[in-house]
Amino acid sequence: MLPERATYLDYSRNNFSSSIPANIGDFLMYTVFFSLASNKLNGSIPDSKCTEPYLQVLDLSNNSLSGLIPQCLATISGTLAVLNLRRNRLAGSVPDGFPQHCSLKTLDLNGNQIDGQFPKSLGNCRMLEVLNIGNNQIRDIYPCLMKQISSLRVLVLRSNRFYGHMGCNKTSGTWPNLQIIDIARNNFTGEIPGSFLKTWKAMMADEDDAESEANHLRFQVLKFSQLYFEDAVTVTNKGLEMELVKILFSPTLTSHATT
Repeated sequence: MLPERATYLDYSRNNFSSSIPANIGDFLMYTVFFSLASNKLNGSIPDSKCTEPYLQVLDLSNNSLSGLIPQCLATISGTLAVLNLRRNRLAGSVPDGFPQHCSLKTLDLNGNQIDGQFPKSLGNCRMLEVLNIGNNQIRDIYPCLMKQISSLRVLVLRSNRFYGHMGCNKTSGTWPNLQIIDIARNNFTGEIPGSFLKTWKAMMADEDDAESEANHLRFQVLKFSQLYFEDAVTVTNKGLEMELVKILFSPTLTSHATT
């Protein structure tokens, strides 16, 4: 039985092997942080996960969840700040229903079986800092619409089926805060526009600034607490894959190999 009125629930790194109860949302009406990461959960993600009015962080990563990503998870992104579903067996397309008031800061879908096109409504998430959809089967052109999100710091499109040129002549905006980009193992063609590199000012930060605590990618969960959610991303640097769990941004972490 889940505790009543709990705001922070962390069940990660255990050996739970059942499916997520269909009515779990009924017991999480006051929950702000909920994690079942790194277990052995199977089955689908129930729609009741979308009924939690205060939920800001949902982490179901590193399990064996299957089926589609519920459409309602995009809809509740007006309140949700972190959605981490990486390393599961989710299929189908990313729901294209992110609202105008989307408040997502982290969307991590890496390592699933997601296909279809890049969701255009994701451009509504103007506070997005981390977008990691690597290691899926998404087929689309370069997502120029994301250039309008100036807060973006990590962009991982690695190992998908993106194709075509990377030029975004019809899209304004730059990524002044971008510090990690990985587009390796896609089907991009043509040249990398030099104007891209000139506008990535965060990659030009000096060493002291890049290693400061201010540049750790983390999200404060409770406004008056010291509880933090810290994201992880796998990057390739000089041919070696490494997972950055507590991200200290490096101006050299840019991968375009084998595109």
